[in-house]
Amino acid sequence: MRRFLVFLFVAAIVTSACSRHDTSLLPSHSIKPAGNICNSDPDVACDGGGGDPGGGSGGGAVDTTSVYHVMDTVCPNTGTVCTGPTDSPAPATPPPPVPLQYYGGTVITHPQVYIVYWGGWQSDPANERPYLQSFFASVGGSDWLNTVTQYYGKGYTGCGTPPPGYVNCLWLRPGFVRIQNPTGILIGILNDPSTPPTLLPSTPVQVFQNALGAEAISMAEQTGNFDALYVLAFPTQAYNNYGANGFCGSHGFGTDTAGTFAAFAFVPYVVDAGVSCYGNTANTSLDGVSVVAGHELAEALTDPQPYDGWVGAARYREIGDQCEGGKSIQQLNGTSFAVQALWSNATNSSDPGVACVLQSQLFTGDPTP
Repeated sequence: MRRFLVFLFVAAIVTSACSRHDTSLLPSHSIKPAGNICNSDPDVACDGGGGDPGGGSGGGAVDTTSVYHVMDTVCPNTGTVCTGPTDSPAPATPPPPVPLQYYGGTVITHPQVYIVYWGGWQSDPANERPYLQSFFASVGGSDWLNTVTQYYGKGYTGCGTPPPGYVNCLWLRPGFVRIQNPTGILIGILNDPSTPPTLLPSTPVQVFQNALGAEAISMAEQTGNFDALYVLAFPTQAYNNYGANGFCGSHGFGTDTAGTFAAFAFVPYVVDAGVSCYGNTANTSLDGVSVVAGHELAEALTDPQPYDGWVGAARYREIGDQCEGGKSIQQLNGTSFAVQALWSNATNSSDPGVACVLQSQLFTGDPTP
């Protein structure tokens, strides 16, 4: 296994436009930009230091490091999953799936999501923004996300007031905690008008994630919620690295030198990628938005600090990777979305045709390692 310490990055999550859920009542406010998040990296396009110079964790005064995991694209010539960027932790050849193993790290036991619309979003030609919000408003409590409730680990909490039973502001708690699947996991919408970073051909992936990670830490500092998953949503054409060495999304966990940390998932404006990221593969051009968003959500819950949570083959492939490629229209609390299957150890099978499931029972009670 190759593990990379990189600068943290946040992920944008995507959701559905035709929903019963009214997301207009969610808290929504503009936030202070993170400042000059580019630091001294010449390959990251910068916003010129908009906002507070050196403000938050993104201003360069505090370094943020993270482990990360990418969702590979679909190779246009073969229709199979590509191996991803050469400087990511991916093995050269994807190993065959095996049951997920717990490596002793943290999991996110009580999911909470903030969507961060980064970059103004003056244009939304495919209506990704309402689709994104609808997906996250619908996915909590669904039969599809029930699959994650069979997994457990050390309860995750940020550096706020520790809940009862926790030793300190990290995720140290006696025993194990089962991942929950409550309704209403989308708890807030944030708007950052500053320009997001650009991944140039010469940019190492970890440098790009440095800029994203600074934003994630900044969002957690400004909301005061270090327990949430921060989803960074990029506007159209802000990210276009969807080739054979690119990726559709990613997630990870970052910590800065001041001791602050946050979990994140990155999903760009996925419609720009077309079939390379599962657009038009089940129903509409927005299919890829919910496929990628769901993939990153499930993996962030079960393995927020790659690769110390629940991981499968080669200690690299996670709950979504081992089932990537298949997708289906599913009802998430009454609203239809395209999603991929997730790996279920409860099937007691190493056959993806059996272990990759689209619905599951809700697992309850104390976990038994």
